[in-house]
Amino acid sequence: MAASERKQSVSDTAVRAARPAARTHAVHTAWVRRRDRRGFGFIAPFLIGFVLFVIAPLGYAAYSSLYTSRIIGGTVFAGADNY
Repeated sequence: MAASERKQSVSDTAVRAARPAARTHAVHTAWVRRRDRRGFGFIAPFLIGFVLFVIAPLGYAAYSSLYTSRIIGGTVFAGADNY
């Protein structure tokens, strides 16, 4: 039996009728988005500290390892010569 020949059962109609209205869904999703944003507020202090005290020093260490500082001539790219 093809899909176009299939008749709708009573349960299909009941499920469609039981779905909430579009407005209720929109209000619910707005509330969920607002709730999810609050989570970022709780984790933001950790992320700021992590970037300042872990990521930034690692980046500076990588930068420092690839460049050579000279008194006259400034900073020069050394690449792998430092290793």
